[in-house]
Amino acid sequence: MKRYIRHLAGLAGVALLLLSQLSSTAHAGISGTTIRLNLSVVNSPVPTVAPTLSGNFTYGITCTTPSGPAYVWVPTTPTITVNAATPLTSIGVVYSGTATTVPSVCTVSQLTRPTAPLGFAWNGSPPAVVVSNVVYSDRVPPYETQFNNVLSPATFAVTAEANAGGNVNCVSPVTYGNTSTCTAVASPGYTFVGFTTSGCAAPTSNPSLTTIAITANCNVTAQFAAIAVRPPQNIPTLADWSLMLLGLLMLAIGFAAKARRAR
Repeated sequence: MKRYIRHLAGLAGVALLLLSQLSSTAHAGISGTTIRLNLSVVNSPVPTVAPTLSGNFTYGITCTTPSGPAYVWVPTTPTITVNAATPLTSIGVVYSGTATTVPSVCTVSQLTRPTAPLGFAWNGSPPAVVVSNVVYSDRVPPYETQFNNVLSPATFAVTAEANAGGNVNCVSPVTYGNTSTCTAVASPGYTFVGFTTSGCAAPTSNPSLTTIAITANCNVTAQFAAIAVRPPQNIPTLADWSLMLLGLLMLAIGFAAKARRAR
C-alpha cells in the first residue's frame, strides 16, 4: 500500500511539473494584445473633384475587466495622420501594456478628426466599436475595429424674414457655392420697399433677389410699407332752403323770359 501511495505521489508530481512547463510554454513570448484601427473616408455623393483631407484622427480605448488590472494601451490616445485625396483608407495599431488573462470588454471610440475640406462637411460620426473577450495574448489576426467617415457637400441656410405687410420666400438650404432666389409679395394695402441681407446680396428694391454664391448661412429681410390712403373729400351741397330759393329763382327767370317773348 505504501508503495502504491508513493507511485501516486510521484505521478502527481510529474503531472504538476508538466502542467507548469506547458503553462510557461503557452505564455512564453507573449508581447501583448493588439487592436487594429481601420479608418476610411468616402464622399457622398461622389464629387467632380475629390477633396484632399489633411490632419489627425484620434481614438480612445476603455476596457472593463471582471477582475485584475485594466488594460493600459500604448499609445494612450492613438492617432492616424492622413494627407491624401479622398476616398482614402488608413490603419493604426495599438498594443496593451498590462497582462491579464481574464476576458475583458473594450470600447474603442473616434475622438477627433480633421477639419472638413473647404466646401464639405462631415456627415454624421462613426459609432464606437465594442470588442468583447479581449485577452492578453499574441492574437493573429489582431482585434479589429472599423471607423467609416463620410464627407458631403456643405449646405447653408438662407433665412427669410419680413416685417408686417407681406411675406418672403427663399430657396434654402443651398449647397456651398450655389445661389438662392428670394421673392417678396406684399399684402393688400402694402407695397414692397426693398431687400436687405446679412452680406449675401446687395440691397435692392426689386421684389425678386438672387444672392451671390453662398459660403455661409445668410439672413434676407424684406421691408414693406402701408400704402397712403387720401382722406375722403367733402363735396359741398345746398341746404333745403337754398334749394327752394334756387327753384324760385329759376321759376322767376322762366316767367320773365316768357313775358318778354309775349311783347
